[in-house]
Amino acid sequence: MGEREKALADRLLAADSVRAAETALLPLDGGYDVDALIAELNARRERLTADGERPEADLTAFLIGLVQRRRDAIEEMTRLRDQAVNEPKRTWPADIPHQALSPRMLLERRVSDLVDAGSLDDALAAARRADAVPCEDRADRSVVCTSRWRLAGALRTANRSREAYEVLEDVEFTQVGDTEPAGAHIDSLAVRFHTLRGLLREDMGYYRRGRSSHEAAREAAMRAGDARAQIHAWLNLAASYAKSGMHRHAVRELRRALQFAESLPDPRAVVAPLSNLGRALLSVGEHEAARSCYRRVLATLDELGVDSTSRIAAWFGLGDIAHHLGDVQEAVEAYRTGFLISLGTDGARLALFDLVNRLNHKDLPEDGGLYAMALFFLDMVPGAQEDWLLMMSLRIATAGFCGRRGRHDQAVRALRDLHQEAVDRGVEWLLRRRVTEELAEALLRQADHHRAMAELDGLVRLAEDGGTGHLLHLSPELTDGLAHWRSSGRPEPSAARQEAFDVLWRARQELLAGLGPSPDAHDVAQDHREIYRRLVDVLVDHGDDLRMPDSRPPEELAFDLHEESKSHGFLTHLARAPVAAPDSVPVELRQAEAELLAKLPGPAGGRTDVHRALADVHERMSPYAPGYVRSRRGRPVRFGELRSHLSALPDAAQCAFVSFFCGKETTTVFTYLPRTGRLTVARSPVGTQTIREVANRLRRTFDGAPDDFPPKAPLHPRRPWRRGIDFLGDLTPLLASFLPHVHGRPLLYVSGDGPLHGVPLPAVPTPDGPVLATRHAVVHVAGASAMLYATARHTESRQDGATLFCAGVAAREDTAPERLESDASLLSEAGWPVTALTGTRATRQAVLRGMRDARIAHITCHGYFDPHEPLDSGLLLAQAGERPSKMPESRPLTSRLAHLLTARDIARGALQPSLVTLRACATGLRDEHAGEDLEGLIQALQYAGVKSVVAALWNVDEHSSRQLLTDFYRNLAARPGEPVWRGFWAAQRKMIEEPRHAWQSHPYHWAALALFGDWRRQ
Repeated sequence: MGEREKALADRLLAADSVRAAETALLPLDGGYDVDALIAELNARRERLTADGERPEADLTAFLIGLVQRRRDAIEEMTRLRDQAVNEPKRTWPADIPHQALSPRMLLERRVSDLVDAGSLDDALAAARRADAVPCEDRADRSVVCTSRWRLAGALRTANRSREAYEVLEDVEFTQVGDTEPAGAHIDSLAVRFHTLRGLLREDMGYYRRGRSSHEAAREAAMRAGDARAQIHAWLNLAASYAKSGMHRHAVRELRRALQFAESLPDPRAVVAPLSNLGRALLSVGEHEAARSCYRRVLATLDELGVDSTSRIAAWFGLGDIAHHLGDVQEAVEAYRTGFLISLGTDGARLALFDLVNRLNHKDLPEDGGLYAMALFFLDMVPGAQEDWLLMMSLRIATAGFCGRRGRHDQAVRALRDLHQEAVDRGVEWLLRRRVTEELAEALLRQADHHRAMAELDGLVRLAEDGGTGHLLHLSPELTDGLAHWRSSGRPEPSAARQEAFDVLWRARQELLAGLGPSPDAHDVAQDHREIYRRLVDVLVDHGDDLRMPDSRPPEELAFDLHEESKSHGFLTHLARAPVAAPDSVPVELRQAEAELLAKLPGPAGGRTDVHRALADVHERMSPYAPGYVRSRRGRPVRFGELRSHLSALPDAAQCAFVSFFCGKETTTVFTYLPRTGRLTVARSPVGTQTIREVANRLRRTFDGAPDDFPPKAPLHPRRPWRRGIDFLGDLTPLLASFLPHVHGRPLLYVSGDGPLHGVPLPAVPTPDGPVLATRHAVVHVAGASAMLYATARHTESRQDGATLFCAGVAAREDTAPERLESDASLLSEAGWPVTALTGTRATRQAVLRGMRDARIAHITCHGYFDPHEPLDSGLLLAQAGERPSKMPESRPLTSRLAHLLTARDIARGALQPSLVTLRACATGLRDEHAGEDLEGLIQALQYAGVKSVVAALWNVDEHSSRQLLTDFYRNLAARPGEPVWRGFWAAQRKMIEEPRHAWQSHPYHWAALALFGDWRRQ
């Protein structure tokens, strides 16, 4: 054993903190043998154990684990330091000799070198090793931020945004010192750092976090005195609002940016804000204001005598306005002018691409001038006809042009040829998808045309046979169309519909083959939801005339397809959930699976070799546990399985299953009655846009709109009637599509979709007036697959010795923490014995322990949902004497995780309470996606094995929610044999029909809490 390793072991045992031990491990003055150090520590642990000095032996064991965790970083630092001897002239960063670099900087230099060399995987691995080494010097921390910024930028350029996001998310930009002012170069770096972080957060769909980064970039630009960077950050902020559909907020920020630009001495500063403001105003329908912005852009550029891409954008914007207003001639002239300006510049191809894409806007007035102009300009852009993507878009536009003029056969032939060419060329499926969708739509239009011609032909023949043919006066277009149809052999509409179905079915199969077990499966499937929607529509409308791919009836196949589309995300994450295989599986297979699952990376990507090995293990597992293997393979439940499950329930005669599948203009509603075995399918004339508008209006009505001007305060809980909610009646047609079938069934299991997650369906009025909650109890389920898989995870509740656990912790931003930390009395008032934890005592570890033997867990805290990794969603609790932040996205990743009790933690702890109540979880969810986020959080808890969840859809009123929950718990205590849904529904109806105060009968109070999940007895 070397003396160096013995001395290092002494220093480690004498260290007074983990940080001091980590620092002692750094090879500052030469390397050492890691294995020899571990052997020395092991020998000391054995001696200490033999001498009965247990605490010291435990400390030594901890130090051994620390050395093993830091092995890669130690060995890399030793190698780099040895290498420095051979490179005495190399410096990094500039003017810092290699030998003078700190251990952390040696590792960061390696990261930078690998990025420069394009070795991104090696750079990522080097960055992880560097992260294991403490960074003591504040100046070094700025270098770390620079290193991570460069790595993240390279990853994003390589379309690896998720990994780039993870690189930057756990890094906080650090200034040089606490007292000295940061130089302009540091602030400029801060601008770039926060800008990239904001864009990456938006890539992940975290728009609120992205906007906070853009705000930070703008503040840094302000400190640096860089007006141009400040405007750029403002434009990014507005773009973030626009990406998340909040166009009014985008307009507000752009007007502020324009006002700032107008205060600057440089007149060119107003051009970009004006151009972006014009686009935003056009998005909200303010056409004249948008026109004014674009004209001012042109006037400013004319006055300055300069050209830029903003001039092209302005003319194209003016063309869009004219087209929206129906002035086709003015639109064509504006597009022509903008395109001619682009000639001779690098923007000519992009301008032509924009022009061609405008040909496919189906809501624009129809005229051949724009199409003819695009064809004319095609020859003016060098290489345009060799650009396959450009030509694909133009050929799609040509087919659409033919179809809108009634030449459906020609449109179908053109798209059929284009589709085959794309297959022959091996075009990536994601690019080929658009051709597939356009071909299917053209075939369906062709089928409708053939049907119309057949009906017209019948009328003409009937008139001719009756001697009244001379009374028919057909237009020349109809006469020509009828003649063409007859000469074509009178084709049947069913042939075109069958081809459309077959094209879409093959596209779905290609989609599923390409998805595999990727953690991005849900996002990809959502992007291609249109394929599922069209398949379902064809089956619902024409299923009896189609040749089915298997033995399933059309309505059942339609149900299975809509369930497949809705369940991709759930199934993908369920397949990677930390759930042990059942005991029926042989031990060696369970161990093999556990080892392979541990090798799977996080949400950044997948490993093909591991997935192949897992597939082999699951194939061998299948005879022992087919249901478990099915869940691991991520396969959705079929209607037949749902039918068997629901029909076997004790409540089968009292329940119905209702599932929604939202489209742009209509919603398909599936209704199944277990007792009769009948599945019905209806289509409601309420689409996604209408539902989203209702959800947004309800959110603004109840929670207010603090970002509006003037700001809108939250609803006053004692005077809720001052704001009307009659707009909920816009969703009554959704109820009308299933209510006639569910008469006499008090319980509805409802699977929402998209924006419906943000709507309190029980508060929607029925066609004859009363709200749905007066007639039916509603239990929210994520879908058939989620229901069956989550049910399989539940174990029967313990009736003897079980406790009721209550934990409450406010956020550090809450001004009255006692309002969230006094809920134990809710349970005690209902007669339950309660174990309670409040305030800073309610830590992750303490709450986990408290839930372990709980029958009911009542948690009053804020929640967090991660849409890309739902198992990392959870509850924000105290840690180390500190309350959490209710906006965790604004905190570093390590700080966030320290306060977060995740669904993954619950699953690993084998915690399965019968009921979890989250009284305040929606408080932090302020934007229009809040409803879907809440649904995701509830679903994440059900992944973990929680049977039923009660949660808030909006910011609940303290008094009414307390009363409703008190009545709910009393119902459970008084009738322990009844299912949860009956006790919850009774509490809701009592508040509606017998409110303690008149204002409590308003839906703001009784509909704020909803029941999710399993309905079986507690």
